[in-house]
Amino acid sequence: MNRVKFSAEYLCKFLPHFKDLRELEVTYSAFNNCCLHTVGVYCRNLVYTIHLLLGYFLACFDLSPPFLPDFRKLNLIGCHEITDDGIEALCGGESELGKEMPLGKSGQSKSIQELLINGTQVTHKGVEMALRHLPHLKKFDDWHVVQTLAAMHSHQTNLNLPEYSLTDLNVFCYFSLPNPKLFVPYKTGDLPLAASLCPFVTSVNIDCAVGINDSDILGLMGLKHLNKLTIVASRPTREITFDGGLVPILKVAGRSLKFLALRHFRLFDQSVRLAFLVEHCPNLEDLSLVNCKYSLSTGVEEGKVSDEVMSGRANKRMKTDFAWKHLKKLSLEGVVGYEGFVVDIPTEALLLALSLSPALEELTISRCLTFDDDFVHLVFECHSFASLKSLHLYFCHAITIRGIRLFRNIGMDWNHLSICHCNSVKIDDDDLEDEENIDI
Repeated sequence: MNRVKFSAEYLCKFLPHFKDLRELEVTYSAFNNCCLHTVGVYCRNLVYTIHLLLGYFLACFDLSPPFLPDFRKLNLIGCHEITDDGIEALCGGESELGKEMPLGKSGQSKSIQELLINGTQVTHKGVEMALRHLPHLKKFDDWHVVQTLAAMHSHQTNLNLPEYSLTDLNVFCYFSLPNPKLFVPYKTGDLPLAASLCPFVTSVNIDCAVGINDSDILGLMGLKHLNKLTIVASRPTREITFDGGLVPILKVAGRSLKFLALRHFRLFDQSVRLAFLVEHCPNLEDLSLVNCKYSLSTGVEEGKVSDEVMSGRANKRMKTDFAWKHLKKLSLEGVVGYEGFVVDIPTEALLLALSLSPALEELTISRCLTFDDDFVHLVFECHSFASLKSLHLYFCHAITIRGIRLFRNIGMDWNHLSICHCNSVKIDDDDLEDEENIDI
């Protein structure tokens, strides 16, 4: 298939021929405000899919797409020519662009449910316009949606607060942005204000945002549909703690969570209490704990759960009532310190996590010396791994071919076995050299 580079002018002439577009992806292209105005005028429904990736048009029309009458998506990530004027034209506003291009009434794309504009020149003004004039918008991927929502809340004079249909809220650190000059810094309290305007939120992603603290996390307790939570703690501060921020929100929303990811919870007051997660988040399907310090404390006598599991006599209540029965994907990593120094995952914590996850399909263990041959023998005494399809080991220097052989000898249908930088596993081991699905 040939790739052809298109100019913005050509695209403005090209797009009107596709009035029934359902999805338009123009990432990192020459797509500009004029093109966006054209979309607003002509594209009432989003039936063909057009991809313009890195400025190139891939001519791949699906003439018989699945019938998805409610799906609307516009992906403008990396389109640096898009500004607030383009968003105003898309929404049907009376912008200068509309006067220059009297094509007809814009604002025909108000059914858009997913708008991705990271890496454009759109400011908080354009974000606010999109929020106010695209009533069906569920996913709005921009660097400062939360800050804009908080400002809108603060300026609200009517006691009846508006409600927006967003299902995702994301908070990012400003130093990871391509154009920090356009960024509105996060202020403590912005997230709770934004959440109060978005009662349908199901996913919250907090990525190293300076200013986020325990009180901001507590402000999420009113989200009744939350099922996905990601928190990347700001290093090396202690603004978010496990007991002060995570414990209260998980006591309220933990049972509804399907996905939980925590990163850099590695300070003393940030230790992740695995037994607490088992008790209060029993319906997790995907759990990722990366660069975290682990504790078995449950708020009761320290070591009680640990003793039961380690002795191999975990009572029936612990195996049934307190287990991740639905957990399919588990990723655990020890703490990575300065100059590669690693604080290992305690044996009790690792055994607890694995022994209470009977439905595991994918397991990833990183930077963990605890995961050695003896531990693998121990965990097989309380876990059959009957559903496991993928195993990924990274920097687990204590495991050898003896431990790997246990996973291979129980008749599992492997999709993938990945062993990376595990110094004690040699590529010339007889058990590995002829296995095509193993990545070493």
